[in-house]
Formats: sequence, C-alpha cells, structure tokens
Amino acid sequence: MIEEIKKALEKYNGEWKDKKDVWEYSFTIAERKAFLSKKKLTYFAKMKIFEDEKLLKFSEMLIESGSGFSSGDGFDSGMSTGFGFKTESYNTLSGARQGTITEQSTLFGKKY
Repeated sequence: MIEEIKKALEKYNGEWKDKKDVWEYSFTIAERKAFLSKKKLTYFAKMKIFEDEKLLKFSEMLIESGSGFSSGDGFDSGMSTGFGFKTESYNTLSGARQGTITEQSTLFGKKY
C-alpha cells in the first residue's frame, strides 16, 4: 500500500521517512523571500498502515517557518520574522482543535 501512495506523490519531490512503521512525508509548497528575511510553507503528513485490516491512519498539516530580520515599516511586505512574536491559543478541554487542511491552505494562500 505504501508504494502506491509514494507513486501518487512522486511528482511533488517530497521527502519520505519511516519511523517505527509510521511514514512521514513532507515537501515545500511555497517560499517567499524579502530583504534579509525568508518564509517557507511546508506540507507535512504522517500515516500508519495496518495491512491486515486494510486501514490507513492519516494526519496532515501545513507548517510555516521563517527566518531573518524585519524592517518593521512594511518594507518587507508584511514578512515580520526575526523580531517579535505571534501567539495563538485554544481550549483543548472542549475537544480537539478544529480546522481542515483546506481552511489552512486558503489562509496561507493569501500570504504566498
């Protein structure tokens, strides 16, 4: 089953890792560069295959990373990395965090 999945994702030139029967796959979707700063958007998926049960457990996410300096005056087109921080909070007592990969993609699509 994993060979079929690998073949389907071949065109993205991603990286595969096998960690104790959990397959990890990642590839860079977009990169954005400005004066002395850089941001990168990466697709990341984890999957575990249960051959006997013909079952695939799967999770995916988009990861944004950045490095460099920000001028702080809009010169870098809103790419404020290096200095400052961004926080996000949510309550896990009411259940798992909601949001699909499609919603994340739409949000990041405005930046890249």
